[in-house]
Amino acid sequence: MTGVPNAPPPQAVWHYHLAGRQNSPVTQEQLMAMLHAGELPPEVRVWREGMDGWVFPAQVPSLQAEGAPLPRKVIPARVRNAPYNCVAMFVALPVGILALMLWGGDSGSARWMTVALATALGIVASVAAVFGLLYLPLRWPEIMKASRVPRAMGLIGGFGLIAWLILMIVLVAGKAAGWF
Repeated sequence: MTGVPNAPPPQAVWHYHLAGRQNSPVTQEQLMAMLHAGELPPEVRVWREGMDGWVFPAQVPSLQAEGAPLPRKVIPARVRNAPYNCVAMFVALPVGILALMLWGGDSGSARWMTVALATALGIVASVAAVFGLLYLPLRWPEIMKASRVPRAMGLIGGFGLIAWLILMIVLVAGKAAGWF
């Protein structure tokens, strides 16, 4: 690759760019140790004097001389996190259903505790529902790339939470209007 010298001078000073910040200087040995120990993710960019610009460590042959080869495929965080977000939406759906059940139930003298718990669960489910409402359209391609189970959980949880949010709006508006 042009602009990526093969053999760096001894004790080459490297700079790495991560999360919008330039971190430096480190020796080649320090950089290799951080890379192979997993302290730096594969999406980090590196540069040293004599190079044309910032590159991925996997593009620099001298950084792969020792230890295990560096990961070559950089997976963006939005794709990497999609399965976890799908599972989170799925798990939040029963929380909302439980909140609805508690609001409708009658527990006698402990009614204030039931209402407090239902309100707390309702707030958690509402936040998750708004997340689902925003997340589903924005990350639809990433959700569809997830494996079968997280994808199904995301779709069930996301659309279930959106339906739950609509139901809550109708119930609150209906109660305020005297329909219930």
